[in-house]
Amino acid sequence: MLARKARSQRGTYRPERVGGLRASSAARKEETVRRLEVAINALLGRKDPITLAAIEREGGPAYSTIRRNDRALELWEKFKPKPKRIAKKADPVLSYSRAELIAHLRRERDNVATLRQQLHAEVEAHALTTSHYQNLLADQLNKEERIAGLEAKVARYDQHLAGLRDSLSGE
Repeated sequence: MLARKARSQRGTYRPERVGGLRASSAARKEETVRRLEVAINALLGRKDPITLAAIEREGGPAYSTIRRNDRALELWEKFKPKPKRIAKKADPVLSYSRAELIAHLRRERDNVATLRQQLHAEVEAHALTTSHYQNLLADQLNKEERIAGLEAKVARYDQHLAGLRDSLSGE
């Protein structure tokens, strides 16, 4: 059977191996920063927006790589797009004093009352106009009916006269 390593020896690295790992890690970090700088400079040169997708298209590192590298993260923070601030419009009502608000409220209440009176007057005028037009229409229909009756009488008289003419001319 193979002898097991003592607990104190497990997970330890020799100093020469640790130095090599540290050097490799530092080189990868520098390469990440260099790739990020190249991508940002290319985007700046073309005046394109600097976004994570644009950086990756330019051959730069992904955000997951950037956030693990302090220098790359600082560089990204420096050039990342800043959110646009939306200017808040001040509410003019908030700047009024209590007395001004009460006066404004009373004016508006009076305006509403005036508008209601105007509306009722217009509704009544419309009702009267509608009633007047209905009366005119009824009168017109009565006149047309009377005209039709008179035209029928005239037609009968014309027939009667034609009959009389025929009888007189035939004698």
